[in-house]
Amino acid sequence: EGAQKLIDGFTGSKWGFGGDDNIPHNSWLIFKASQPFKPSYYTMFTANDTGDYGPVRNWKRWEIYAANFESDGDAIKDSPNWVLIDSKINDNDDILPAVNSTEFFYTLSEDVTQEYKYFKVQVTKGGSGYVQMVIAVFMMLCGINFNLYYFLLSGKPRQMFRDPELKVYLSIVTCSTLFIAVMLVIRNIYGSIWEALRYSVFQVSSIITTTGYGTADFDTWPVTCKLIIFALMIVGGCASPTGGGVKVIRVILTFKLIKRGAARRLKAKTIDPVKLGGKTVSESTLSGVENFMLLFVLTTLIGTLVVCLNGFNLTTSLSAVIACLCNIGPGFDLVGPSMNFALFSGGIKIFLSLLMIAGRLELYTIVLMFTPVFWDENR
Repeated sequence: EGAQKLIDGFTGSKWGFGGDDNIPHNSWLIFKASQPFKPSYYTMFTANDTGDYGPVRNWKRWEIYAANFESDGDAIKDSPNWVLIDSKINDNDDILPAVNSTEFFYTLSEDVTQEYKYFKVQVTKGGSGYVQMVIAVFMMLCGINFNLYYFLLSGKPRQMFRDPELKVYLSIVTCSTLFIAVMLVIRNIYGSIWEALRYSVFQVSSIITTTGYGTADFDTWPVTCKLIIFALMIVGGCASPTGGGVKVIRVILTFKLIKRGAARRLKAKTIDPVKLGGKTVSESTLSGVENFMLLFVLTTLIGTLVVCLNGFNLTTSLSAVIACLCNIGPGFDLVGPSMNFALFSGGIKIFLSLLMIAGRLELYTIVLMFTPVFWDENR
């Protein structure tokens, strides 16, 4: 799968990000023909599983533009040179039905009077958001500490919602979703706050739970939104679930340690134990959190350096390392939601695979394997 698969001429591949809303609102692809030509029609071939998922997988509205440019660098999405040559509406699934592996023929809606070399396909409306929202809710629920569901099942929901980690987790999800949605509307990425919320809640839920699904190319979103998503990649969900990241509980304790450190500098003789949920956290636990966070930072820096040394830019290198170390899936730039990791050499792929294993085992397990004490039979 991938955007480039739309025009590869092979019916066994497809343009899709996964999930039920396969192609999101306002996705686009620019490609160049080998020679200028005057188009009059085109065909599209549905995927091998389109009918299995129903109408939510298909495009609802799309447009095709054509243009000529002096160089490839001029062929940008918002160039005024683009000329609309076709526009289709499929709201009732009449011109692009939900069937498997079927070819459909389309004539252009506009008269084309000259030859063009560059073309842009833009999906202005994807499928229904119902399935998307259901998946988002269950992703978010699966990021909660599974032990807390015991209270819910035993008829003690208040005890569940008293958990400090759950409160912070839900606060992070809510604030991140609202902030990203507002920014997407302000920057005119989406036409309404409801549509922006639909995409932001799905991406926030997917990233913080390290599920890795995507319904929008968030690499094209404003930088502020990408910074939030990057932070969510690192934080991850609550303790206990099978997701990656450093976990919300460690983030909470790290901030409490910073707060205690600042208090001790103001009052050197202050004895200020770190408390969580009304209970004092042991010094050994706090030490373990500090060591883990330091190990995480060092691993990220070393991993980013290794990838950078192979000629990749900082954004690609850092996001690839974080995506693998935290078991996210997509990163940014060359490893963004519409891209993949195929561009890396075999050696880098093996290195990133080791980071995925290390991140899934929470680093310590892998590090201990390389210490003499671990192999000492008399320890």
